[in-house]
Amino acid sequence: MPGRQGGSRLELDHYLEGLLRKPGALPRATALEQARAAGEFSPAHDAWWEAVRKAHGDAEGTRT
Repeated sequence: MPGRQGGSRLELDHYLEGLLRKPGALPRATALEQARAAGEFSPAHDAWWEAVRKAHGDAEGTRT
């Protein structure tokens, strides 16, 4: 986390291109966990993601 000595903060946006190849990695991603904790990936984001996964399947819904 920023401001913590020796800590680090991953940016979720930096992983988006990689998710095109491995969309199954997102649910377990440290960057996603950190974004949720920081309020950057909100319950609204989760609801949208769940809706597109339901409509398109896990892999394609995560790529969408």
